[in-house]
Amino acid sequence: MLIEYFNKLKKSTYIRNIATLGIGTLFAQLILIGITPVVTRIYSPEQIGLYTMVLAVVSLVTPVVNGRYEVSIVVADTDHEANVISVLCLFTQVLVTTFVGIVLILSLIYEASFLNGMGIWVLVALPLIMLNGTINMLSSYNNRFKQYRLLASVSIVRSLANALGQILFGILHLGSPGLLLSQLLSGSLGIVRQSKYAINNFRSFLRVKTGEVIAVGKKYKRQFLYSAPATLMNAASYSILNFFIAALFGLEELGYYFLSYRMLGLPIQLVSMNVSKVYFARAAEEYKNHHMYRKSFIETLLLLLVIAIPGFSAIAIFAPELFKFIFGESWGRAGVFVAILSPMFATRFITSSLSLSLVISNKQKYEVVLQAGFIIVATTAYLLSSYLNFSIEKFLLVISGFYTLNYLIVLTLLGYLSKRRA
Repeated sequence: MLIEYFNKLKKSTYIRNIATLGIGTLFAQLILIGITPVVTRIYSPEQIGLYTMVLAVVSLVTPVVNGRYEVSIVVADTDHEANVISVLCLFTQVLVTTFVGIVLILSLIYEASFLNGMGIWVLVALPLIMLNGTINMLSSYNNRFKQYRLLASVSIVRSLANALGQILFGILHLGSPGLLLSQLLSGSLGIVRQSKYAINNFRSFLRVKTGEVIAVGKKYKRQFLYSAPATLMNAASYSILNFFIAALFGLEELGYYFLSYRMLGLPIQLVSMNVSKVYFARAAEEYKNHHMYRKSFIETLLLLLVIAIPGFSAIAIFAPELFKFIFGESWGRAGVFVAILSPMFATRFITSSLSLSLVISNKQKYEVVLQAGFIIVATTAYLLSSYLNFSIEKFLLVISGFYTLNYLIVLTLLGYLSKRRA
């Protein structure tokens, strides 16, 4: 039965699409993995910590910079409606980036404590947020038209450019600014290729009327009202940890945490995000035809479990010694963090792939409540650590345990929704 199941998977267009994205992301991530041992030897943990702080701001805002309307491009009823949604996305990202800019400038003026030594470099977050918002929107178009090879190739080009930039600027001793500059330059590559549809249909975008933009904003308002706040909470649940760790334990420990987070995030970048894109398109189609999407959910869940259980178990066991060998003796500490955080990332790996089930079932309102749990846990762990003087290991253990539990609750809900008929 199991052999028959895997034979079916081999012939599946669904799996081929996942494989296409997965192979592209694999090469992209292999490039970053390959240069990481160099990066850890030409940048100090403190420099990487400062870079992490700026990226924390970017990571917090990027998922919601389009108001989550970009997700609706994939499921729009017509290409014209998708074009109208894209105009709404651009308008939203300008407003959001402007608001963030005002907050950051005021924070610099009044020397807000959360900046924690970032200084004026925090403003690099603004062009990165705008750039990522554009990439979000274009990627949704590419997903709508099943341009998975394009998404894969662009991912490789950006990763290669980022890697070369980090090494070059490191050799030039530019420190944290060099890391930020390479992030900005590499992200700009591939925009034109991803924009081919928009360029070829530029006139149709110009014909979009204000009334149409308002209409689609109302039609997909659940994305903005429910999905965006929940996504912001989800992003905050991880980004906020960077601020807490820097405040409690300093930039050096944050540098070690960043490396552990980055390595644990590789499976999510490689498999989970790509599975999510293809799963969303397939499950949405199944839902339209059968008013439920249980088959897509179960097949995807099984695939993820086969990868997650042995994969993250091996990571937890071997990480401490491997990190010493690969990244340098002092970076073994990051390997210890990996072992502690592995259960959390294993459940995140599975749940994040299936999280768009809430969009398919039109239950985005649940997201806000579910994601609030992560913020509560993170804040509680911070307050306890501050009051009881926890070590960073104990702080991360609390985070890992309660985040894992929260993800399992979310996964149970997603499974329930997949079998409910519309």
